[in-house]
Amino acid sequence: MPPHSGLLNPTKQRVSVLSIALALLALLAWWVYTHAYDGNNLLLLISPPLLSLCLLWALATFARGDPAPRTERYGFALLYLFAILVFVSRVLWPTPQPLRGLENTLLIIVSLTAYLQLQPRAAVVASGALYAVMVTTGWAVLASEDAGHELWFAALIRQTADLTVIVLLYSLVWLRQWGAEESSSRLQLQRLADTDALTDLPNRRGMYRVLEQVMGSMNFSVVLVDVDRFKAVNDDLGHAVGDLVLRGVADALRTGVRDGDEVGRWGGEEFLVVLPRAELPDVLQVAERLRFQVEQSDLLPGRGITASFGVAVWRAGDSLEDLLRRADEALYCAKREGRNRVCAENDERTAEP
Repeated sequence: MPPHSGLLNPTKQRVSVLSIALALLALLAWWVYTHAYDGNNLLLLISPPLLSLCLLWALATFARGDPAPRTERYGFALLYLFAILVFVSRVLWPTPQPLRGLENTLLIIVSLTAYLQLQPRAAVVASGALYAVMVTTGWAVLASEDAGHELWFAALIRQTADLTVIVLLYSLVWLRQWGAEESSSRLQLQRLADTDALTDLPNRRGMYRVLEQVMGSMNFSVVLVDVDRFKAVNDDLGHAVGDLVLRGVADALRTGVRDGDEVGRWGGEEFLVVLPRAELPDVLQVAERLRFQVEQSDLLPGRGITASFGVAVWRAGDSLEDLLRRADEALYCAKREGRNRVCAENDERTAEP
């Protein structure tokens, strides 16, 4: 699973911008206090401004929109480097007292950003390594200051709380990823159950789902399609050729419908087209175009393949059974009138080929 698949890009962008902004504020505070505390230390004078420039570049990139993955990684690497520098430097140069509480906050910010930019396992490693650096350097500082039991106990409480937050972050990300994978598996199984293996169109079950979704629409129509003389094709040329014809008809219907229309295999040599937001004149026009495409598809050279079309428009109070029955009656009308034509419900007129 991609690193960001469990998180929406806008959320990731906002959290990244906030993390970098907080890091910039921490850098500024760190630089001001350390400058006042030890103004002769060249490292402390130079490193915060340089890191700030890099973070400002990353912040501007994030603020403009979702940046490239490489820019995201650079921004996170700079933030991570800054955190390590803060933790290691307190061993060499005592951290001013007002800044000591920021170190725990910095750990949480970097850990949260890690789960936004990295795979969960990589984020655990990055967060764990940074936590180990913070704990180790913290103990080194306490040992160098010959701290009493109360300070050691307070540090242990803070470190335990930080570890709890990191574990909680990992648990939340893992649960979200697991849920996304489970949802994806269910959707894949549903798609397989709702898809016709031969034509890769929705099958009857899948089309019933489509019909149930559009039942609340004010206007929608259905077109029932039947391949003409298909039994003769199977009997004369074999089922392999028959399958080829069905796939060809499916392709012709799929490419001929409008955006938003749905085509499915209804069963055997029958197909169903669902047209949302369509009045009868529009449906007849679409059906005639589909009829023409099937006729011109030249699926079997020397033996023309055609189809008949029955059109029905949904009426207020209709059940699916009523609608499909009228479409079937219209299809029977098209067959009776000579095949290769479009016939609408309750209408003796047909669209002549």
